[in-house]
Amino acid sequence: MLSRSIQKSLYVLGLCLMLLYTPLAHGGGALNFNKSTGVPYRWNVQSPIPYQTDLGNLGLLNNAAATSLVDTVFQRWAGVSTAAVSFSRAGNIRNPSTGQPVDVNLSNFSTFLSPGSPLNQNVVVFDVNGEIFNILFGANSGVLGFAGPTWISGGTIIEGQVFLNGAFLDGNFSNGEVSQAEFEAVIFHEVGHFNNLDHAQINGFKRISGAAPATSVETMFPALVTDEQRFPAKDDEVALSTLYPRPSFVSTTGAISGTIFNPTLAGNNPFTGANVIARNIANPFDDAVSQVSGATLVPAGVYTLNGLTPGAKYTVEIEPIDPSFTQGSSVGPLDPPIRLPGPAEFYNGPNEASSNPPDNPGDSQAITVSAGMTVTGINILINTGVVRPTPTPNPALTPTPTATPTPPPGSTPTPMPTATPTPPPGSTPTPAPTPTATRTPSPGSTPTPTPTATSAPPVVPPSPVSWGIPGDTSAPGDYDGDHKADITVWRASEGNWYLLLSSSGSPFIQSWGVLGDKIVPGDYNGDGWTDLAVWRPSTGTWFIQNSFGSARMEKFGKPSDVPVPGDYDGDGVTDIAIFRPSQGGWGIKPSGGGALIKKQWGQNGDIPVPSDYDGDGKTDLAVWRPIEERWYLLLSGGGILLQSWGVLGDELVPADYDGDGRADMAVWRPQEGNWYILRSSGGFIVQTWGMEGDVPVPADYNGDGKVDIAVWRPSNGFWFILPSSPTFGAQR
Repeated sequence: MLSRSIQKSLYVLGLCLMLLYTPLAHGGGALNFNKSTGVPYRWNVQSPIPYQTDLGNLGLLNNAAATSLVDTVFQRWAGVSTAAVSFSRAGNIRNPSTGQPVDVNLSNFSTFLSPGSPLNQNVVVFDVNGEIFNILFGANSGVLGFAGPTWISGGTIIEGQVFLNGAFLDGNFSNGEVSQAEFEAVIFHEVGHFNNLDHAQINGFKRISGAAPATSVETMFPALVTDEQRFPAKDDEVALSTLYPRPSFVSTTGAISGTIFNPTLAGNNPFTGANVIARNIANPFDDAVSQVSGATLVPAGVYTLNGLTPGAKYTVEIEPIDPSFTQGSSVGPLDPPIRLPGPAEFYNGPNEASSNPPDNPGDSQAITVSAGMTVTGINILINTGVVRPTPTPNPALTPTPTATPTPPPGSTPTPMPTATPTPPPGSTPTPAPTPTATRTPSPGSTPTPTPTATSAPPVVPPSPVSWGIPGDTSAPGDYDGDHKADITVWRASEGNWYLLLSSSGSPFIQSWGVLGDKIVPGDYNGDGWTDLAVWRPSTGTWFIQNSFGSARMEKFGKPSDVPVPGDYDGDGVTDIAIFRPSQGGWGIKPSGGGALIKKQWGQNGDIPVPSDYDGDGKTDLAVWRPIEERWYLLLSGGGILLQSWGVLGDELVPADYDGDGRADMAVWRPQEGNWYILRSSGGFIVQTWGMEGDVPVPADYNGDGKVDIAVWRPSNGFWFILPSSPTFGAQR
């Protein structure tokens, strides 16, 4: 029986080139498989797999150069020594009616894209200027190519196709140009799908963060992050060899197998959808292999990691599939990917358990493999007893982080963004709002109170907490999801975040960022936890590590911009956004997708103060104009508001201090130590708290739904927090 199969296409999204396809059963290693039996579909490799190339050009590449590039890519896959697969070019694409060679173009492409029956051709189409892609996906969609098996008979792939977009090689940088080496990586990836290989997630994010070398990035990662992906990594070679093994593949390599269990389900049910990785301890990036548990659905929760080096010692770890890898960029059999019910963790031998102790997620046990043998029973019980891995620092009576923290041995390697990531050309353009005259409505008849220096009655401060050293940047947020702000600092000199988790009182140290970055923590995946994030002005790149350890990278903004993340669309997820002071323009990339939002609100010299001032769950555009000492609010619920509040030299600290769901306009005056809060519920408050040299760090530290007044004193690292109460200070 014949059935249509799936195709994958390559998209440019932000900084990455992402792959999309039509959903069908697929899994780690194999793109298509039988859902009932779990058996992957394969090409018949008893003879070379033929392919036919187009007669046309590919961008600036003439037909001969384009054909030669495609030949090189196919033969590079054939060069994987442990895989029994080969290819041969069988001339040009032929017209099914006449049998004559043909240039596939806008007038005839549908004949080859979706034929009603097999064509007995495996076509490689060169869309010279992208006009076919414009028809299929819309103008300037960013699609570079798509590929995959197209017809299957009796479990055997009998036909496939590859379409390539020449618009990205036409010399016109305005439409998303890429280098020829990068496009070669695109073709190599697409031919991987033609071979029925699925996506993989193993070193791609680690390369994005700077932890892994470019040569280790798997070709089948759902994003193009380096032109080195035009060569297969170890994981790609193993995936191809698992589908099409030579006898020597099994006899000369080892394997590890087991099952991932979910203790939160009755009977420790097998868990499908965890990304399982084996890493050679001596060579953790170049010798690493992955598979998704339950990759072909049958049987559930199992994994087998093939192609391992005999005599080497490996760790086995699980991690979640990144939640952004959905639809066409999905990894494994589940779309969207399922979230792990616990943290990323290692196999821990006799201490393997569902809680810590005895199973610290960062502890591992080495596994030695032998040629021709499979080490079985390497089962992992997902550690549901903890919310997230918490490295245990060196014993100390005082939890203040030092300048040289030592995480526990054997902890999961921590990615750190490098100072010079290499994004592909043609990424999403930086928004450049067109400046227009700023609306300046009349304030109306409402009296505008001006804050004065009236002091509040003395308040006995609670015991301060010592956390941080001079030079740190304060970064309070709810990093453990308990609805209480955690005391946190980021040390730019190290790139380390130091968190004091309110849920456990335990310290947590995480490397993320480099000197020169600006921290932009927020809930970028909508799970209720604050995610570590930095924005790199030098490249306009956002590096986000979500609460379960996976990462993403987006290019948005330019060095002179100000990052202003917030939930502008009200979906509970922080949106990437920038404010361009020179133009008073805002650029917002909605987390839910859709068109880039460009707004004009403000003028040169204004300071952005976005927050939810009208209580509708959406962040409002807002600026404070120093020359006027006035707030300008553009309310998402409708209307605008102007308010004089504060004087030059004040620190702007808008937040919901009265717990009514609306941000209050507020300033802190360093030379006085006074907080001036204009409550959205009515009236205003003046509260003395802090002194010159302090840093205001308002946040909801006690979880009562009201933001607490707080300062951090860099000179000694002390945090002074004044818990919210019904009335405090001098209420007017």
